[in-house]
Amino acid sequence: MKIPRFALLNSTAPFVLRGIGSLKSPTLKDISPNNMENYSMYALATQVLFGDKKDVIFLGKGLGNNNTYDELTDYDIEVISKFNLIINSIDLRDALCQAFALFFCNKIGYSVQTESFWVFEIIDEKPVQVGVINNDNYLLVEDLLKQLLHCESEYDDEDIEYENEATKALWERAEAYEKNNKQSINSENYAIDNIISKLCTCGIGYIVSNIYDLTVYQLYDQFSSYIQNRISQLSENAYAHNGGENFDVMGWLKNN
Repeated sequence: MKIPRFALLNSTAPFVLRGIGSLKSPTLKDISPNNMENYSMYALATQVLFGDKKDVIFLGKGLGNNNTYDELTDYDIEVISKFNLIINSIDLRDALCQAFALFFCNKIGYSVQTESFWVFEIIDEKPVQVGVINNDNYLLVEDLLKQLLHCESEYDDEDIEYENEATKALWERAEAYEKNNKQSINSENYAIDNIISKLCTCGIGYIVSNIYDLTVYQLYDQFSSYIQNRISQLSENAYAHNGGENFDVMGWLKNN
């Protein structure tokens, strides 16, 4: 399912999903290197969310020896789900309880009996389950958490309508740039510290004393909007200088 953009932009209230929990995008304060534990947990969460099965095994082995990865054949790895590879490592699943909690307003624990992450709240000093993350819904939860980081849902098939071919070409170029840089969560051009620096110097109202109140989603959203506005301005300037009905916008794009 796709989380409405209106909900994602709202940092004052979580997105509540029955059977899963209350989701939120972490703020920059939450994941700042000033708190190295949270910073490390955020890095772990993104590596798991955006990684494949081999990445999960690499992370699990790196955290400790409490796993049976070495006993798995290539065929085993192919047929075992990503979730079951995650919980194969006691060290990884325990660390993810803390890492995934950055994306929830609830607490996260792991149940050995049910082989699932337990999402719960403390009510009257007692834990009350409000959701679960297991093999049946993990890919959905993973998709939801990626959306909290400003990634498109894999279930989104909405078509964009363009005003004209020139607008479509500019938009596709912007999307290609964004996609190429987002392929790695640690891509230099799309690293959070670089985006913070850019937004704080481009004169749109953000400074280092207030930008850390943004969520990760809001930061990427503002940066994406800034890039799109810049491309529109460049297009308008190029059209004004060279334009007219016969202006070759595709030729201009290739040369700029």
